[in-house]
Amino acid sequence: MITTMNKIMAMGVPLNDVIAKSTVAPAKEIGHPELGTLSVGASADVAVLELEKGSFGFVDCGRNRLDATERLRCEMTVYGGSVVYNPNGRGLPDWKTTRSERYPIMGVDR
Repeated sequence: MITTMNKIMAMGVPLNDVIAKSTVAPAKEIGHPELGTLSVGASADVAVLELEKGSFGFVDCGRNRLDATERLRCEMTVYGGSVVYNPNGRGLPDWKTTRSERYPIMGVDR
């Protein structure tokens, strides 16, 4: 999904439109407008995305390249209120400050 979102952005569609067309619009299309949005009492299904700047290329089904200067990257995914993807450990305690509590034999200054 994020690859497709990046390709649509690379074609010139503004980020806000890409997000809306990837969340709210599909939810309405399948008859579940409660999905694709955050509201009180709704299931907390959230993708935390980072907008990266740089030089990126995307390949279409015809094996053609589309160049871009921005892309989205997933930093974290929350499903039903629980973190299910967190490759960079966002929001977790720092290992250096908690290691002596978890591994007392290692000592603090190793």
